[in-house]
Amino acid sequence: MLLRFFVLLPLILRLYRIDVGVKDDSEATRFIIFEEEAEKTIGQSAMSVYDIEDKKEGNELEGDLPALIANIIGRRYVFRVKLTEYNKTAYKQSFTATKVFPESYLGNDDKSQKCGNASRSGVKDSMDVSPK
Repeated sequence: MLLRFFVLLPLILRLYRIDVGVKDDSEATRFIIFEEEAEKTIGQSAMSVYDIEDKKEGNELEGDLPALIANIIGRRYVFRVKLTEYNKTAYKQSFTATKVFPESYLGNDDKSQKCGNASRSGVKDSMDVSPK
């Protein structure tokens, strides 16, 4: 599984960017998750992840970062993606996930239809965040 955490540090802001490699039965790709969606997916703020990584580097000890990663491995998510010209021309296929839902979200047709998403019957498979 490809999973990269980036905590971008422009000036004072702590910003999330998570690069997640995902696969289903037929294909593999990458989703880039930013900001609030990344925070909801991981369950930690960008600042707390930065602090964990900073303590780990300063003390040469392992922090909680591997546990944060382990918490999402093997889980299944539904991604709402934003497609741009970059997606058509990029050397490596990747998509920006504007929303990340648990797989159970597809079971509720009211929510799916309200947000313009396909119901479970209209979806081939959700993506599995599992080790390759």
